Amino acid sequence: MPREMKECKKCGWRWFPRKEEVFVCPKCRSYRWNEKPTKDNKRKPRKIPSEKEFKKVIKQIMGKF
Repeated sequence: MPREMKECKKCGWRWFPRKEEVFVCPKCRSYRWNEKPTKDNKRKPRKIPSEKEFKKVIKQIMGKF
């Protein structure tokens, strides 16, 4: 029997479950993986800094030493 792909509505992770019944998302461990997220519990992806921003932060940190 083919397994159905599941998707966490909280973090967006997709996976093929090992069992028919899924209780938690394997990535974020949310019990509410199949419920539509509210404004409060929706995770936002991290912003990856550009090379210029990264160098600026490093200079700020190194300037303190």
